[in-house]
Amino acid sequence: MKRLVCRVSPIVAGKRLWGTRHFSSNKDAALNQKELQQLVKVFEDNPKLLIDLVGRLDAQSRRRLLVAGGAMEWFGKESAASEVERADVDKDLSISPKDF
Repeated sequence: MKRLVCRVSPIVAGKRLWGTRHFSSNKDAALNQKELQQLVKVFEDNPKLLIDLVGRLDAQSRRRLLVAGGAMEWFGKESAASEVERADVDKDLSISPKDF
C-alpha cells in the first residue's frame, strides 16, 4: 500500500493548518470542508503565494488545474468532472496537450 504525505509549512499556512496528513493510495485524498476553507483563506490573504505555487507546478499539473478550473467555471461544479473526463480523448487518465 503506497502512502503519500502532504506537509503544510507554518510559514505558509499559519499555526492552525500545520500538520501532516497521510493518505492511502486506495482512499479519497480530498480535503474536508474546514481544511479547504483554511487553504482558500491562506491564498486570499497572500495572492503571491498562489502565483508562486502555480509557477512551481510541473506542466501536467498546471494543465490539470487549468482544465479543471475552466471546466468548473464554464460547465458548473456538477458537470465539471464529466467534462474533464470527456477531454481525456486517449483515456489515459491524464489531460495531455494533444487532448486540447
